[in-house]
Amino acid sequence: SSVDEKYILELLNYVDPYLPYTEMRAVAYCVFHYLGKAGFDPLFNHFADKDGELKRKLTDLMKGTQRGYLSALESQARKGGWKPKTGKGRKAETNQPSNHRYSKPMSATEALKVIEKIIQDCIRNGTSHYISVSCGIGKSETFLKLLMQLQRHLKIQVHSFSVLIATEI
Repeated sequence: SSVDEKYILELLNYVDPYLPYTEMRAVAYCVFHYLGKAGFDPLFNHFADKDGELKRKLTDLMKGTQRGYLSALESQARKGGWKPKTGKGRKAETNQPSNHRYSKPMSATEALKVIEKIIQDCIRNGTSHYISVSCGIGKSETFLKLLMQLQRHLKIQVHSFSVLIATEI
């Protein structure tokens, strides 16, 4: 299959807008490699301007001579839920947008408030939610202990630092 603007923009939709600079740079190089200057606006509108420097960084990357690799963009898109079309299903299937959402980096206290609201929604609506949490070194155990104290009547499963919160049936 050919790589066109539609494919590149579809992949970009699945990429975490809060990537660290080094990973964002690899994605940007790929987008600029395939779309040229036309890749600036999609990148600028997609990535979070965490330090007020996004426009300058993208401008510098666009002027750079580094080659972009499609594998870098596809790898980041996979992390966001994108699945490549393979085998016989390639002709029949179309990728659907993921309902995966990223939030900005936050403190443990802020994260617990967000999760507590999600738990309340679980209880009120009788639904289950999957939450993926990334913590720095030494914070994971503390975060999980605090999480377990939030609601004792919920079933909480921990899988490689991903948390599944479900109302007990």
